[in-house]
Amino acid sequence: MQKTFTPEDHSQLTPPSLWRLFGDSIQLIRSQYGLFLILCFTLLLLGVLSPLGALLGPILSAIHTAIAEKAETGKIRLWNAMSWFRFSADGLLTYMMMLASCFLFLAPTSLIAYYAASNWDSISEKLPVTPPVIAAILIASIPSLAVIQLTLCVPFLFTFSILTRDQCSAVEAVKRSISLTTNHLSSVLRFSIFLIAVQIVGIILLVIPGILLLPVHFAMIHGLHRHLASADRHPESC
Repeated sequence: MQKTFTPEDHSQLTPPSLWRLFGDSIQLIRSQYGLFLILCFTLLLLGVLSPLGALLGPILSAIHTAIAEKAETGKIRLWNAMSWFRFSADGLLTYMMMLASCFLFLAPTSLIAYYAASNWDSISEKLPVTPPVIAAILIASIPSLAVIQLTLCVPFLFTFSILTRDQCSAVEAVKRSISLTTNHLSSVLRFSIFLIAVQIVGIILLVIPGILLLPVHFAMIHGLHRHLASADRHPESC
């Protein structure tokens, strides 16, 4: 017997508009926006500066765990910070699989950071601004560049949200992310282009707006994953 879809079914299957998702994401983190901003910027900077960005896996897991906690309980608490890293081992393995698959997208930020550090004197002499200003711009740009590169890895876009929210293994999270992306390819591509465009505009506008949107970036990924997984009737745990 063929299923008849109700308007409620249709609303579940239709992805929310980008601006609605943007607004919902701001609403989700608004009460603790400053804490999420510090969390995202600091951890992403540390992750990128680690060799080949290896710490990005545990760090992305921690950020998505904190966002999931905010969505479920309405508040994150700093004394729970260690629990945000409970998926670190799978996060590291997930990132290694991403790096192997998307090396050209994920490696450049780390390589640029290492090049700038090793050639700092020659770079600072050639530019018409003082070294402290150059350093501040480079440091401020790194997290935004990192999230742009991560978003370019479209099949892996929901990997860390799935890993933490559904408590999956690394392999299962990657498989689910690829499946979810494939099932909703046009919507996910539109969403990814939007995220990348917002970050690029933010960097162009004196870098600061890009930094300010980092928490919203991850909250939007969390929100779209939750919607698409609900539409596909995925189980909540692995």
